[in-house]
Amino acid sequence: MNLSIVIPAHNEGKYIEFCIKSIFEHCTHFKINPEVIVVLNRCTDHTGEIAARLGAKLINDNSRNLAKIRNTGIRNAKGDIIITIDADSVITKEYLSAFITNI
Repeated sequence: MNLSIVIPAHNEGKYIEFCIKSIFEHCTHFKINPEVIVVLNRCTDHTGEIAARLGAKLINDNSRNLAKIRNTGIRNAKGDIIITIDADSVITKEYLSAFITNI
């Protein structure tokens, strides 16, 4: 399974590290190497630098519409399965387990 996770982000430097680390940490339980895409939206903080350091693919979208921003990430995703989450969220092992077993 090829999994892509899209994260729209507007000045999420305070949260993005926890979000991305939770993705990689819990995906290893299922032997999944996810594609993590952070869609930077008019960021003026260090969100992009943090995300890049953690291995995320960065895309810019300056729209003022969250659906358009998410869709930019989805259009650029290479995975068979695409999940979108918010930058101030974390993915848990239980969430992935429920998601993966229903595929």
